[in-house]
Formats: sequence, structure tokens, C-alpha cells
Amino acid sequence: MSGGIEGARRERRIVAQIELGGGERAILSGSTGDDSGYEELLMIASTVGPPHLATESEVVARAEKYVRANGFVDLVDADLKAVIDPPPPGMTLEAFVGTRAHDLLPRACGVSRKVRDGFPWGWHVVFCHDPRKVKSGQGSIRVVQINLVGNDPFIPDPTPDKTTMASAGIKRLAGMDDFERLASASRPTWR
Repeated sequence: MSGGIEGARRERRIVAQIELGGGERAILSGSTGDDSGYEELLMIASTVGPPHLATESEVVARAEKYVRANGFVDLVDADLKAVIDPPPPGMTLEAFVGTRAHDLLPRACGVSRKVRDGFPWGWHVVFCHDPRKVKSGQGSIRVVQINLVGNDPFIPDPTPDKTTMASAGIKRLAGMDDFERLASASRPTWR
């Protein structure tokens, strides 16, 4: 009961703390003036749960799909409707995507779950440049950044946190083996 001197009114209140995982929690709070509203609040509270946090394999698969759809691997894999970056002025989207075809190898070279101030916030999936394509910056990497639930992939420029394959916490993946094999095969042998 509440209301004080002006009069009492009946109020039912619920406050629930819900563990989201990773040391995070959500607080659900609500109030109602009748029993049926209180039951509705309890039903809503029972449906709230932690979001599905993407696994490493889900994140890597999503990033590999992203680089293909955005034309970084092969022009035939590109989905022009999915390309995020706009072309430079005076260039068609098709021509723009064609300039970056074969920039990256199709399989990720590394992955790291990113943590700031003790809280996980996202993933970095590292892709190696295709050593068979001669271009400036050859041998460098590109990072696809993805949030914790596995959504919103993008390639930030410049590479965030100065990420390299030698950065702390980067797990080596099969794409790095592909890169090393192709790089050694494309080097001239001197006698």
C-alpha cells in the first residue's frame, strides 16, 4: 500500500535481476495496480533471458560469408545488394567491386574475441591478402569486426587496435596455412 495522507492506493511491484552471461546482468522493473497486471509482469519477466552470444565458429563463418558477398574474394561470389561500401565518384558499383576481387583469401587467418575494461564487446576476424594478386600493401591483413551476437560485420579502416597476426590473443586459423602455402609458391626461387 502507498499513498500517504492523500489516500492509499494498492500497487504491486516486481524487480528482477537477470544474468546475461559474461558477468553482465539486466534489471527488469515494473509495477501495476491490479493482480492481473502483476501476473502479466511475472509472465514477461519469465520470457527475458540472455541473448545468444555467437560462438567463434559462427563468427568466423559470418565473416567469411561477408568478405565473399562484398567482393573481396571472387567477383562471382559478390552480391551487389549486400556490398556496404559505396563506390568512389564516377565509378559503378560493379567496377568498384571488380577492383577488390581477389584481395583476400576466402578462409580466415585468425580470430580474437575483443575485451575492453574487462567486458567482452566483439570479435576481430583476420583475413590475409591473397599473395597471388600484386598490389601495394601486399602481405597486410584486413579485419572484419563483428559484435558479440554475430551481427553487423564490417571492415573498419584503419585496422582497429593495430591488429596483426602477431597481436596478443589472435588464434591462428586454417586460412593462415593457405596464405603461407600460396606465398611460398608465388615466390621466385633463386639458384
